[in-house]
Amino acid sequence: IVLSKEDTINNNKLFNEKKKKKKEYYKELEDEYCKLRFEQIELIALADQRKLEKKRSNALSVSLEDEISICKDNNEQLQRRITSLKNKKEELKRKNDRIH
Repeated sequence: IVLSKEDTINNNKLFNEKKKKKKEYYKELEDEYCKLRFEQIELIALADQRKLEKKRSNALSVSLEDEISICKDNNEQLQRRITSLKNKKEELKRKNDRIH
């Protein structure tokens, strides 16, 4: 089969157009891949940030629980001290009443 010069030119044009379309399609795919990869990185960063926030929240929660426990202990000690002082006051009042 012998092609005419015009057929050869047309075939070359067709080949070049297909080649150009393939390159464009490849470029589009590459762009889409880059976008998806960037979104993936953003999602990973968000997940890491949430993990860090959760760790901070847990640490704060533990710290607050410790502080609450310390406050409860201090409150119990103060209540015992108040009770002791009330008892001493009553005792002193009774002694004072006996004297007078």
